[in-house]
Amino acid sequence: MNGTLDDERAAAVDAINKFPTHRSWSWEKDAPAGALHSENECIGFAGTSDELVLLLARDLTPITEAEYRAAKQNGAQRYVFIREGDSREQDENVKTFIAEERADRTVTRYFQNIDELQTHLVNSIKQAQVRASREQILVRRNLRIGRDGS
Repeated sequence: MNGTLDDERAAAVDAINKFPTHRSWSWEKDAPAGALHSENECIGFAGTSDELVLLLARDLTPITEAEYRAAKQNGAQRYVFIREGDSREQDENVKTFIAEERADRTVTRYFQNIDELQTHLVNSIKQAQVRASREQILVRRNLRIGRDGS
């Protein structure tokens, strides 16, 4: 395995963009040409996301971790996918991060290849959509019950 997740990132973008309700944003595709953007801008953008997909291999850069935490702090749905085979070589920061997120009840999934990653991602997005729809149904029911007094 190579140390990068370039192919996996491209596959995740493709999977996300197949949903008519979603549009992915990735640095490679969407960052404007010109001077590099600041760390604060990247973190700010992540903090306004509805959902954030984090792909992990051996390491986790400080900027990527800050982006994830900004999305988490602002209530974004987060998906953490970890490439199998890299766990033996993960740095301690990644191991600690995964343990903390699992302790905080964030579900993570391991993947062995791109097909498995895409399957996990598609299933996760579908489940989140169903959950959001169910929550809206319950809100409407509760409002109706409150108005009817029953």
